[in-house]
Amino acid sequence: MLKRLSSIRYTFIRSHLFGLILNTFVLLAVLLSVHVWFTPQWLSAGAILLFMGIYFLLGLFMAFYAGFRSSGDLKDRIDSLSTVITHLARGNFKTKVLFSEEDEIARIASELNELGGKLQEQKDALVRLADEKAELAKKAHSAATREERQRLARDVHDAVSQQLFALTMMSQAAVRMFDKKPDQAKRQLEEISA
Repeated sequence: MLKRLSSIRYTFIRSHLFGLILNTFVLLAVLLSVHVWFTPQWLSAGAILLFMGIYFLLGLFMAFYAGFRSSGDLKDRIDSLSTVITHLARGNFKTKVLFSEEDEIARIASELNELGGKLQEQKDALVRLADEKAELAKKAHSAATREERQRLARDVHDAVSQQLFALTMMSQAAVRMFDKKPDQAKRQLEEISA
């Protein structure tokens, strides 16, 4: 309840009530001064009290009415600003608020619109950077995969070459030994074929 009474609308109503109270005291002081100094027939103490009571009741009604009416536009404009701020906080940077007035609230709205535009630009730039980073990571992964395949191919090629060279040397040795030591040459050929 206290929070609601501190809203813009009730602040306007309170300020009108303070004005009413101040005006009531000033008017009462003037009427009492006229009554005391000049003592006119038509201005009796009862008439002053009746007039002040009616004035205060009408003023009270007018203070509430004027405070409520005069704060309505301001409250709507502040609610619009609050809505834009909520949208900005949720990442919806394209939301705009436009006021036809040229005052402080319209300036704040313009600055919020500008802020939303800058945040949208930054978001777009970050998305582009993230896409570029993902593309670079994909290319780096592809290059690393290709390099690893080439390394494995070289290793396999080197191993096969070494084995072929060893087989060639062993078969040449077996051929040379075939005439002198046929059993040993046969075992070496069996080793080669295994």
